Amino acid sequence: MSDLKNPFDLLLDQFRLIVREEVQKALANRQPAKMQFTLDEAAHALNIKPSLLGSRVRAGEFPHHRDGHRIFFTQQDLDEIVVRSAITPKNGKD
Repeated sequence: MSDLKNPFDLLLDQFRLIVREEVQKALANRQPAKMQFTLDEAAHALNIKPSLLGSRVRAGEFPHHRDGHRIFFTQQDLDEIVVRSAITPKNGKD
């Protein structure tokens, strides 16, 4: 029996090596998830004007956090804003 590998197996081994290296590079270079958003960043993520977001925050309608005068939002806050802002049909059907 020969110690030579099938050319397909050699190609497959090379492919696996390349994929493994690329995945390792991607994992090493990834950015951590953003934990806090400024009012401008949150407005951009929600696709609304910062002034609208600010007025809804001042009215107490949207969840947010404060550090002194600084307003910031977590991802959970943004998710809650989306849920609260969902439009429901008048006839009660989707």
